[in-house]
Amino acid sequence: MTPSRSQISVTARVVDWYLCTHHRRPSNVGTIATFSDPGQVGHFAVTVEEYERGDAAALFKLLVAVTMFQRRQDAQILRILRSLTRQEVASLTDASHLLRRAAGSRCDALQSNHQLLAWCDLDKHPWTKAGVW
Repeated sequence: MTPSRSQISVTARVVDWYLCTHHRRPSNVGTIATFSDPGQVGHFAVTVEEYERGDAAALFKLLVAVTMFQRRQDAQILRILRSLTRQEVASLTDASHLLRRAAGSRCDALQSNHQLLAWCDLDKHPWTKAGVW
């Protein structure tokens, strides 16, 4: 089945959004910047030089670290998904409902995606790991 023009357009906008807001940003932990920083990954850190020249031992260390990270994230997300009630899932996956909630919010930043990204820091606090405003 060939995707429709609308589906292609939406996909292109989502990819563009990701590239503009997350790709190669410090908050995107799935990058070589994260895995070359001992402050973030400890002794699993590899140097950018080792990575770029394809050093086998460094790449294997990176593979182990990324695998551990991904498996933990997968397990955490699966726990969250299983914990949500049928009503919560229905609420979170109803686009009209979410738009009504955003429109009815007293927070001006929720009136548009542009305002949300421009006005809010969507990262977590580096020490408490709580969301920051």
